[in-house]
Amino acid sequence: MLKTQNDLSLLIDKYTPYIVKIVSAMGGHYLSKEDIEEIVSDTFFAIWQNRRKLITGEDIKPYMAQIARNKTKNQLRKLAKASGKITENVDVLKESDHVVIVDKIITEQVIEEIQNAVNSFDTPEKEILYGYYFYEFKLSEIANRLNIPLSTVKSKLYRSRKKLQQLLMEGEVYEEHN
Repeated sequence: MLKTQNDLSLLIDKYTPYIVKIVSAMGGHYLSKEDIEEIVSDTFFAIWQNRRKLITGEDIKPYMAQIARNKTKNQLRKLAKASGKITENVDVLKESDHVVIVDKIITEQVIEEIQNAVNSFDTPEKEILYGYYFYEFKLSEIANRLNIPLSTVKSKLYRSRKKLQQLLMEGEVYEEHN
């Protein structure tokens, strides 16, 4: 598939807007224009480095999209760690393939419902959920950042998951926020 640099140039010309859209959707306003450009470049560089592993005739779009998503998540994690605080990023929620969130199955309405449910939680629980699921921090790292015991983080995460599941199953989220 990719045998020459000319092949790579054609691929870049054809798919740059697609990759930019993925990175921009995930990064939201947290990524600068330079960050987005770097992630797009890194995506194509990774494809070039792994060109021998590509199967001829197979659609490359899903492969490129996954690389772009992973590189964007890594950059967002890096930015979150550098800032020293756990912040909410709904765009990551919309593009995340972690746990129960699969972008082909969950509709915008359900994403909004999840966001509303998580945002209805008290601050420590909300920060623990965002940190664990959306930024993929380790529980010990969340405990250190929030300055609370690890056992407390574990129990709050467990209770928050149960509460979130219950809210979503009962549909109470809309009643609370209307």
